[in-house]
Amino acid sequence: MNGRPRSTSMFRLLASLALALLTTACALPNQDSNAETEAALRQPAVPLPENWLTSARLTFERLVEETLPGDSISFLDEAALATLADALREPDTRMRASIWLGRSRDPLAAELLMARLEERELGEDRGADAPDVVSAAGLAEFKASAERAARLSALATGETAHPDLEVRVECARAALRYGDDSSIPFLLSVLLIGTHQGRESGEFWPAPLRSAWARERAAEILAWRAGLENRYSADASIGDREREVARLALQLPTREE
Repeated sequence: MNGRPRSTSMFRLLASLALALLTTACALPNQDSNAETEAALRQPAVPLPENWLTSARLTFERLVEETLPGDSISFLDEAALATLADALREPDTRMRASIWLGRSRDPLAAELLMARLEERELGEDRGADAPDVVSAAGLAEFKASAERAARLSALATGETAHPDLEVRVECARAALRYGDDSSIPFLLSVLLIGTHQGRESGEFWPAPLRSAWARERAAEILAWRAGLENRYSADASIGDREREVARLALQLPTREE
């Protein structure tokens, strides 16, 4: 089943395999395969501070800002990737691991975050999805990748979508930022949750108990894609919400190609 835990070594293995692939790429014909070139490929490599997990919240936030600039790629060293991969498997450490990996913009970090999301795990508590929401939101800031966009779209829509609404919306947002418009109909349907049109469509009906945050996030990215001011409010009347969805839809490519 989607929620069944996998081996705790899976993410460590992914990190090792990805590093091996990068090293192998340096040895392909017509490329400089000397040791210096291989070592420089992921340099400077950033280690994980010893207190990344034990520090107070504000201290951790400063560590993130000071260690990982956020506006450029910070390649993580192999030990950091392995540690963070294992941390993604544990509920108590998952949030900090998600933040660190997402902030790094390291392509290998993106693969670890994607693998975690593709577990499609539905937490028992309301806030259990927070680390996965952070993971998906962080992926939106990585360099665009058509392959990753397709995987994110698969997490947002269709029969194999992630079971958590907030995570689905964040995956759709990331895919849209990558230039993949296939999740637009899904995001529009999220905006119609709790409306007459939403009920008529049959999607998201009965309406989920809590959806305001997901609807606000969907509206924000759709307005960005449409090049319009975001006028949607989750607290607006049903009529106002339906009219705003119609306004956005007119400026969006909503037909599947």
